Amino acid sequence: MNRDRNYLGLFTEEELSAALALIGSGENARAVAAEVYSIPEAEQIHYDWIDTPVYLLACVSEALEERVTRDFFDPGDADHRDSFRDGLNHMRRLVRHHASDPSSPVPFAVEGVIYDTRQPEGRPEDLPASSTP
Repeated sequence: MNRDRNYLGLFTEEELSAALALIGSGENARAVAAEVYSIPEAEQIHYDWIDTPVYLLACVSEALEERVTRDFFDPGDADHRDSFRDGLNHMRRLVRHHASDPSSPVPFAVEGVIYDTRQPEGRPEDLPASSTP
C-alpha cells in the first residue's frame, strides 16, 4: 500500500453512502459516510478502507466496480484476482439477500469502514470510538 496515497479520496461521500445503504439503513449509511469524509483531506492519507465497504462500492455500479478493480486489486496476480472475485460474489449475494429482506439492516460505524494506518498493524479497533448512531 502506498502510504502517501489518499485512498479515501478515490470515492465520494455520496458513493460511500450508496454502498453502505445496500445492506444498511439509509440514515446510518449517510451518517457514517459524512463522518468518514469529515476527516480533513490532509489527514485522509493516514486511513485506508476495510474490505467490506470496498466490495460494497463495487456493487453500486459497473463504473464503481471498474474503479475498485483498477485501484485495489492486481489483475496480474491470479490468486488476488480470484480472491477479489470470490469476495465480490459473496457481497453480491448479501446485497441480494438484503434487498429481498431489508428488515435487518447492518449497522455500520466508522471503525467498520476505515482504519488508521498509523496504528500498530492498522487494526480497526484502535480507532477512536465513533459518534455515529
